[in-house]
Amino acid sequence: MPQWLTHHSWRFLAVLGIIALLGLAVACGDDDDDDDTSGSSTATSGASATDGGSSGENVVTIAAGDPITIGILAVLSGDNLQLGEQVRDSALLARDDLGPIQGFEVELPTADDLCTAAGAEPAVQQLLAEETLVAVIGSICSGVNVAVQPTFEDEHITMVSPGSTAVNVTYPEGREPFDTFLRTVVNDGVQGVKQAEFATE
Repeated sequence: MPQWLTHHSWRFLAVLGIIALLGLAVACGDDDDDDDTSGSSTATSGASATDGGSSGENVVTIAAGDPITIGILAVLSGDNLQLGEQVRDSALLARDDLGPIQGFEVELPTADDLCTAAGAEPAVQQLLAEETLVAVIGSICSGVNVAVQPTFEDEHITMVSPGSTAVNVTYPEGREPFDTFLRTVVNDGVQGVKQAEFATE
């Protein structure tokens, strides 16, 4: 984690993440309003990756009366508890400020990833059990993101991290980057160089 990221920056970045995800929800929902007003549609898979890359053609359908669910994968226990709480609380604040999306309430269930690869998979399965899950905010822990990216990609779930600076999160060894993962901060290969330049100059 970058030392320069203050608790105010964590909040700002988490809000950016949820705004981006809610923007995706709006974009996916625009074409459905005129086609089906019966409320009989069911939840289907979200934006998916194909063998040739992301197709951009898959959408999420939420039944009338059901919520849009955006999971929060965060460290909510142990020494880094405060960082996870800030991500969670920032997402809740953004949800409350933005309100419903095209009449759909937004739910933000949380799962404690323990900031470890071992704690990541149980937390992911907890979020995937949510029937209307369309996306996930988190994690700020790079080891967690490396561990869970294959699962979220297989399930076609978009994940946006407000932290996570390890280079291999977006440049994994031995394969192309995951299509369903984004982060809102620069990686260590960029910030390390800039910090060194600042220190010397």
